[in-house]
Amino acid sequence: MKLYTFLVILICVSYSNQSLVCQECQVLADDFLSIVTENSTYSHIVKTLDSLCEIIDNKIEKELCKKEVPNIATFIFNEGIFVSHGYSGFSLCAILSICDQYCCQLPYRPEQVHISVGDDPTSTMVVQWVVGTKTNNQQVQYGVDPSNLNMVKVPEYSTYTAGGWHGSIYTATLDNLAPNTTYYYRVGDTGLNEFSTHKYYFTTAPASTTSLTRFAMYGDMGALDVSDATIFRLGELVHTKSGKPVIDAILHAGDISYANGYQSIWDQYMRKIEYIAGYIPYMTAPGNHEVIFDFAAYKHRFAMPSGIAENSRSPFYYSFDYGSVHFISFSFEQDFGIAPEMHPGGREYEWLKNDLIIANNNRDKQKWIVLFGHRPLYCSDISFPCQIEAPRYRVDIEDLLYQYGVDIFVGAHVHNYESTYPVYQEKVVSKDDDGIYINPSAPIYLVVGTGGNKEDYEYEEHISATWSRTTLDGKVPIPWGFGILEADSSALTWTYIEAQTNTIGDQFTIQKN
Repeated sequence: MKLYTFLVILICVSYSNQSLVCQECQVLADDFLSIVTENSTYSHIVKTLDSLCEIIDNKIEKELCKKEVPNIATFIFNEGIFVSHGYSGFSLCAILSICDQYCCQLPYRPEQVHISVGDDPTSTMVVQWVVGTKTNNQQVQYGVDPSNLNMVKVPEYSTYTAGGWHGSIYTATLDNLAPNTTYYYRVGDTGLNEFSTHKYYFTTAPASTTSLTRFAMYGDMGALDVSDATIFRLGELVHTKSGKPVIDAILHAGDISYANGYQSIWDQYMRKIEYIAGYIPYMTAPGNHEVIFDFAAYKHRFAMPSGIAENSRSPFYYSFDYGSVHFISFSFEQDFGIAPEMHPGGREYEWLKNDLIIANNNRDKQKWIVLFGHRPLYCSDISFPCQIEAPRYRVDIEDLLYQYGVDIFVGAHVHNYESTYPVYQEKVVSKDDDGIYINPSAPIYLVVGTGGNKEDYEYEEHISATWSRTTLDGKVPIPWGFGILEADSSALTWTYIEAQTNTIGDQFTIQKN
């Protein structure tokens, strides 16, 4: 009993000391955040963050804190001072792992449930969820009858500690599923009898490559109320009166949650999308706001397929077939947009080239090729991403996309909406006839950085560009929203939905003989 009492006292003292250090850090961090400006240098940011680490008594923890300083300082410096102004003293100290962040509202109740397709969307589905405390009997129970979940899958466990995060992530791959079949499922721990509060369901992809399929696509969605209208409209498409979703998946082109290293925002965002992403696949590409801690949160929280060309062995790029569409997710995010592997000869570039070659030879099955990722290749406003970055990225991959007949390229990053005509090397190759393109010979490029986030919609001046077809600048209310890609073996239609008014902001169709 005496030993037990001693241990309890020791633990309480440890937590008390940690709490005091956290409080001291917050005071110093608030002072730093109040004076940081556009003119703050990288060395000044490093020096200040180092001083916060100095208040930690434990030598090992202090060294771990200082080890993260260069990465955090680089993120703040590269992403702009507005990022640091989004932090509180507590959040900055949490990012340095001086203050703890706990994932969940209850220790054993599963939350943040979401799904993604596996390598074969007709027969596999990946289920992920988060629990506050690691337990030994987590599983997915599933079946085709909601009253008889007669199949079980035991998940793999993972976690990460970057940013002071505490939580347990479970990932289960359900395989040998039947095509175009609805399955019901729940997740939780059988020993504790603690399960998700909902019985979820999903439908596998059709085996037919001529079936009509629909996908919601957007980027730059945050956890705050700015994204509420978009989430609501997506929810209407998933939870319909018929009980069957009218969209098959969501494809999120980077900048997910706007956590900027503050892990509690990740948890808040994943709870916000759970009742959409738990029912239809939630497919992702990384954005610049995920880069901190070497993309730790992104790599642990999302499980994506590999691709048809060759296992990409990378969480940043992959591909999959769904109905008549071959989707390719790409990334320019490595090294803060320098993306050394996306240049000719680079690993991602060669993977993309091989994937496109195979996809282009499979047109009898998947008629359409759609790329989605965070950074745009064509956009006409006067921002740095459009006038400096986009031309550089076009030098890297535009020839590939043209050569292998990519139909649509969906980017984000710039917080507005824009669509182009079919374009190659800044030359329009065809115009639409009342919104219909017949056999265009070049891709159409889209910017859909419109999910809704705290950095606001970007109403920028636009250069005169003959290839720019539609922008929504100047519209009231702000046209946050998403695109719907609808495809079968005869046509591909793109429709942009303005979430606040639930109206169509842009629409076109591609037809191929």
